[in-house]
Amino acid sequence: MKTDLEKSKDNVRERSGGFLSDSSAEEVITPRKRESDTQRKRTERNRTAAARNKQDRDRKILIIGAVSILLVVILIFSAGKSWQRRVDKKEITRLNQSNADLQTQIQDLQKSNSDLQATISSLKTPQTTTTTSSADSSANGTTHVLQTGYNFRAEANTDSDIVMELEEGTSVTIIKVLSDGWVQAEYEGETGYLKCGDELSSKSSSGTASGSTSSEEDTSEEDEEA
Repeated sequence: MKTDLEKSKDNVRERSGGFLSDSSAEEVITPRKRESDTQRKRTERNRTAAARNKQDRDRKILIIGAVSILLVVILIFSAGKSWQRRVDKKEITRLNQSNADLQTQIQDLQKSNSDLQATISSLKTPQTTTTTSSADSSANGTTHVLQTGYNFRAEANTDSDIVMELEEGTSVTIIKVLSDGWVQAEYEGETGYLKCGDELSSKSSSGTASGSTSSEEDTSEEDEEA
């Protein structure tokens, strides 16, 4: 088979009517061949440059895409963290408010409990006054021998429990003289109340009964009759 160069020579000889020799044909073809080679090399260079540019462009696109994805991930992570912080802050604020409300309710309950305890104590404590005359006050801290039998009660009222019954002639220590004929006394280590104010008043130095005592006495004989 003929090469391209030989084909070109044949074409040149045909155009010149066969008068050109091989050397002359080669001289005619050589510039064209050189031009063709130059064009081919230029084309190859352009293709190489285009391929290289394409690779650089693809590389840049990949880098830009990777950086963009990384930035998106960072933004999503930051947004998630920020949202979580906001949620945590709201939750902490809500819990603090709930705790404050609970503390307020506890304080209210404690106050109500204190008021209730005070009311119960006031109901249990007998309403007595300590206003006594000078004659009755002089009996405080003295030993007194009972002239009759009395009920030794837990509180200064006739509805309270009877601790024991003290017989006539029993010696008691008067702690305090109260109103309405009641006295606080001690007997054999027990502290209780006797309604024997008239008896104490009758022993005052003046020989007359004090106005702060009552003529009714809580004697053991009265309970036996009842």
